Amino acid sequence: MASAGLATAFPYDVWRRLLGRYLSTDDALLARYGSAGGFAPLRTAVASYLTHLRGVHASAEQIIIVNGVQQALDILARLLVSAGDELLIETPSYPNAFKLFRVYGADLRPLPVDEHGFDPALIPADSTGAAGLCDPLQPISARRSDAFGAAAGSAGLGAAAKRAHH
Repeated sequence: MASAGLATAFPYDVWRRLLGRYLSTDDALLARYGSAGGFAPLRTAVASYLTHLRGVHASAEQIIIVNGVQQALDILARLLVSAGDELLIETPSYPNAFKLFRVYGADLRPLPVDEHGFDPALIPADSTGAAGLCDPLQPISARRSDAFGAAAGSAGLGAAAKRAHH
């Protein structure tokens, strides 16, 4: 099962302690509806983390907390995918992503990956591909070498691919 690694790596003891501490301070919290974007204190904490530790300037209003990868992909597909859009998908990848993007009418183009990620030279010159997806539970592409940027440029991917890599 692909998510087994995540289940063993997640700091459940810390999560329980922090959740228990927060819930014990506000009884009314349990009786009211939350934000559609997710738990507001968590969104604030994620924005702070991104700003201070990752150098990404984000506000809590820009963060959406989801129940998992499938919900995140569904939201993104609803917003960004139109019937007939070409999507470049790293393969192997998250199988349910393929199914979901097909529901929205995407034309999927697989990009084979190995231990270094996908080879940008394999992208057809006439590709209009809008996105590349790496498996959220097995991020092979995270191990690409610094040569990725140069290869992406020579394959015609330009700045968008370089931003996606970093």
